[in-house]
Amino acid sequence: MAAGDIGLRIEGGLLGCPFFIPFILCKACPNPCRFLSVLPWLFTGIIASGFTAGSIFCGLVCPLGTLSGVLYRVPLKKLAVKARPGLRGLSYMSLILLLYISYEAVRILLGSPIRGLWSLFITFRGGLTALSVSAFLILLAMSVFIYRPWCRFLCPFGAALRLFNRFSLLSLRIDASRCVGCNPCTRSCPLGLTGVTSHEECIRCLTCYSTCRNRGVKLIMRHPNQEG
Repeated sequence: MAAGDIGLRIEGGLLGCPFFIPFILCKACPNPCRFLSVLPWLFTGIIASGFTAGSIFCGLVCPLGTLSGVLYRVPLKKLAVKARPGLRGLSYMSLILLLYISYEAVRILLGSPIRGLWSLFITFRGGLTALSVSAFLILLAMSVFIYRPWCRFLCPFGAALRLFNRFSLLSLRIDASRCVGCNPCTRSCPLGLTGVTSHEECIRCLTCYSTCRNRGVKLIMRHPNQEG
C-alpha cells in the first residue's frame, strides 16, 4: 500500500490488510505481515484478562477506548446516555455477527470457496472501507459528548468481556469497615453506575477505586464459585 508520492510502503498490519475485516483470514492473506505471529497471543491475553479481572481490557488497555475517553474530557456539555437493553443489544448483535464471520472464515481456510459475507466484503471493499472510516469519525465526534459510545454499545469484544464480570477472579467490593458513605466512587463513575458491584456494564476502569478517599473500595480475589 503506497503512502502518497514519497515511496513509503506499508506492509501488513491494519493499514495493509487486503480484507475489509482484518485479522480473521490472516492465514489466507497474500500480504507479508508479522501480525499473524502476534494474533494468538493477543486474543489469548484478552480472554485471560477477562477470566482474571472481567472487562479490565476495555477500561485500561483498549486503544480505541482510551482515545474515546480522552476525547470525552473536552470541556463541552455532556449527554448522559444509559445502557438500556436495546442499546446493549447492539453490541451482542455485533458479537453474533463477528462469530458468524469467523465461522465463514474457518470454512474458507479449510478449502471452501469464498462466498457469503466475505464475498460481499471483497466485492464492495472500497465502498465499505469509506463507510467504515466515516462511521469511525462519527464515533470519535460522539465520544466528545457521550462516554465511550463504541465500547458500551457496539464493540463485540466489549460484549464478550462484560460477561466475565460476574465470575472473574478479581472483583471490586465495598469494605464496610472503611466505607463512610461519602459516595465519591458513585459520583466519579463515568458510566453513572450506582455503587461498586460486579455490574455487567462496568468496564473496570478502576475510577471508583482510585477516587475513594478512605480506601473503602477494594480489589479482592474471590473463589471462582463465589457468587458476585
